[in-house]
Amino acid sequence: MRSWFELVKEIEPTPNRGGDDRDNSTEYTTIQLHGNIHKCTITGLKPLTTYEVCLVYKKIHPMQCSNYTTTQEVEVLVSDGIVRISKSQIGLGFAVVLGIVVLVVVLLLVRRARRRKDYQGPLADEEKASIPLSDNKLLALQHGTFNGLDSLRVLDLSRNGIRRVETHSFAGLTDLEVLNLKNNQLYQLERGWLLPLTSLQRLYLSDNKISSLDDGVFAKLPELQHLDLSNNMIREVPDNAFSGLRSLNLLNFTGNSNMKEVPTKSLQPLPTVNILLLDGLAMSRLRSFAVGSIDVVELSISYTPKLQVIEKAAFHNLSSLTSLQLHDNPRLVYIHPASFASVPRLRHLHLHNNGLVSVSSQLVTSLPSLYDLHLHHNRFFCDCNIYWLRKELSLENPRSSLTSPMTSSTDDVIYTLASTGTSSPRSLVSEPQRVSCYFQSGSPEMSLMQLPMEYFSPMCPPTVLAMFPADISLTIGEELWLECHGLGVPAPSLSWVLPGGREINATSNFVGETNFSLTEVLQDSALLHIKPVSLSDSGTYGCRAVNSISEETKTTQVRVQNKPLSISDVRVGNDYITLAWRGAIPRVQMSDFQLF
Repeated sequence: MRSWFELVKEIEPTPNRGGDDRDNSTEYTTIQLHGNIHKCTITGLKPLTTYEVCLVYKKIHPMQCSNYTTTQEVEVLVSDGIVRISKSQIGLGFAVVLGIVVLVVVLLLVRRARRRKDYQGPLADEEKASIPLSDNKLLALQHGTFNGLDSLRVLDLSRNGIRRVETHSFAGLTDLEVLNLKNNQLYQLERGWLLPLTSLQRLYLSDNKISSLDDGVFAKLPELQHLDLSNNMIREVPDNAFSGLRSLNLLNFTGNSNMKEVPTKSLQPLPTVNILLLDGLAMSRLRSFAVGSIDVVELSISYTPKLQVIEKAAFHNLSSLTSLQLHDNPRLVYIHPASFASVPRLRHLHLHNNGLVSVSSQLVTSLPSLYDLHLHHNRFFCDCNIYWLRKELSLENPRSSLTSPMTSSTDDVIYTLASTGTSSPRSLVSEPQRVSCYFQSGSPEMSLMQLPMEYFSPMCPPTVLAMFPADISLTIGEELWLECHGLGVPAPSLSWVLPGGREINATSNFVGETNFSLTEVLQDSALLHIKPVSLSDSGTYGCRAVNSISEETKTTQVRVQNKPLSISDVRVGNDYITLAWRGAIPRVQMSDFQLF
């Protein structure tokens, strides 16, 4: 039996090539044959003009047309047939060309029908299991689009322009294992789309415009192992969004730059997740218990441009966590010494390429299984706060670790180093030669390993790490948030100095205060919150850090401004009018106003 390609060649016309007087310019017209080729449309054909027709099937590459000129090779996909027509002035009529095209289409249909009849052989099995439909400029999926493909395993719809998916678009795909919808224009994800996909194992939804998830949207996907929601516009995740995902191994939220909090409550019901990716989110701080009671093995919170602070117990009760990627966060300057609580199995901690000025020894002692610590490319101060780290890097110190704390005469806690007694000369810190520090802002970095121990003292005065600018302007009714942290050995205590000189901390009592607005002091006195501000809240605010050696205060000037005064009528009667104004004027009196 002759091949399909040989049959196609037989019906192609043989052009007159004598003298090669044909117009060199070539125009192209494409006939696309989609799906089961129920119909096709021919456009751009002109009367009294002959067209050469060449078909290229993907198993015949390159195409050999012998005496025929092929202007461009085109693949005919398993799911699509494409006829490429090139225009040339060689004197045959339009009807002949149209007949050729019709015959070619018929041959395609016969060939498809023959293959669909038995699907014998490895090629047929492969095509039956997978349909590549990427890069086809699809805009919508209609009800029953994939009817009859009940044995389909892989469906690739990536890099189209799909905006709309009708409820039963994936009906019948009960054996589908991989669905790729990345790089489309989806704004929402509806539960009804996914109901038939009970065998789905991998779902790719990255690089769309999804802004929210519905409760239970994945509830009927018990076999799902890999869920990629990266690079969308998700703001919040409902508490029950991931209910029913009992087999999930990887969850990717990377690049959802509108998400300001870790979706802790929605993650807690999940069984063990091997990999959780939360890179590139919008949070400026990891709050206490932000990542808590989640059964995750490997976690990444990296490349987060706004992240500045990690609070006390931010990582809490993570009994399965063995690896934490917390790197390349350029604004991350402070990690609370007690950020890790009940994280017994953490072995690999990556803190490199951040903006850290110090890392407390308490952080290391709270991680009993820590084996690998990456600290290079930070902004460490060359002072007592990294004394423990310099000793850790000491060449004389074999496989060192931190001992239990000892108490000084002032009851301040100081951590020292001691050998584990093992013979391995390995330091806890990976790539120690790349760890550096700075003596003052703007000074060149110094290799920490090359600095003699005499440069460091085990104790030093406090340093205030101010998270506020030198000047702040607010409008009446807004909120004032001020934050600072204290560094030093012994660890300093913090307090706030208000305009007028009053000093407050987390234990202060604000009942009955009339000199300033409702005030809160939070997080071991690290946060000062005034809500709402009034004109009387203007002035100089200071953060004060004190330890047994010395103290330091850093200040900011707060200016509270009036709102523009606006008057609106509230109620009008026959002989009266009630007015309301918005804004404020200091020491206002009714005699200052006159009605006309």
